[in-house]
Amino acid sequence: MITALYKKDWKAHWKLLLAILVISAMYLTVIIFMFDPSGGDVLEQLAALKMPEEFLAAFGFTSADPSLLGFLASYLYGFLLLALPLVSTIIVANRLMAAMVDRGSMASILSSAVTRRQVAITQAAFLISYLMVQMLFITGAGLVISAAQFPGMLHQAGFLKLNGGLFMAHLAISALCFFFSCLFGETRRALAFGAGLPVMFLVMQMLVNYNPDLKALRWLSFFSLFAPGDFVAGSPVWLPMLALALIATALYAAGVVVFDKKDLPL
Repeated sequence: MITALYKKDWKAHWKLLLAILVISAMYLTVIIFMFDPSGGDVLEQLAALKMPEEFLAAFGFTSADPSLLGFLASYLYGFLLLALPLVSTIIVANRLMAAMVDRGSMASILSSAVTRRQVAITQAAFLISYLMVQMLFITGAGLVISAAQFPGMLHQAGFLKLNGGLFMAHLAISALCFFFSCLFGETRRALAFGAGLPVMFLVMQMLVNYNPDLKALRWLSFFSLFAPGDFVAGSPVWLPMLALALIATALYAAGVVVFDKKDLPL
């Protein structure tokens, strides 16, 4: 790994990271404060606003578990915490590889005593670290805010597992974005696939939630392997988590190999 490049990546992206963390904290605070320990149903409140059940279901608002963990799994982890980090991942993955080749700045890096493989591994390490910081912040903020507002009501072990599952889902998505950023030397083409496919995955997830008759579509999306309700119910989740880990490993490795072997306009 190239330490100087890794540090440069952090300097270039800390403002974007800070913005994502602030927005995440805002959503966490708002949703946690919406929880009613007496068992009041937020779905009924939303329905009173004339929002169709299918529309609410599309965004994962289908809470059946009355616990705080079940509430968060539905209203945060069903859509909001899938979409928010995704935007950041798409931007950063493109900047790390494709945009640098497109702008010509990759040439100056490779003109020094470093190899393409070292550069790709460093950028992959940064993207994983960047994602990990987001997930650790979301986990920590969720624990702190829940403890402050509803002491002792959050099942902490289940919450930690839920966030571990969220991390694995985003790790696989980040690997997909990184792979296309390595494959293409133009921002336009890298984003067409590196942003197009993850967004399509999210839309597919919404369509399946909206209309269960389309459930066959869910197997075309990485997000289908992350089911927040399974974590709340205590169902076995090791198999889909293993699948996400294998997908992430394969795509990150493929990205490094592709970048190492392809022709670059240097």
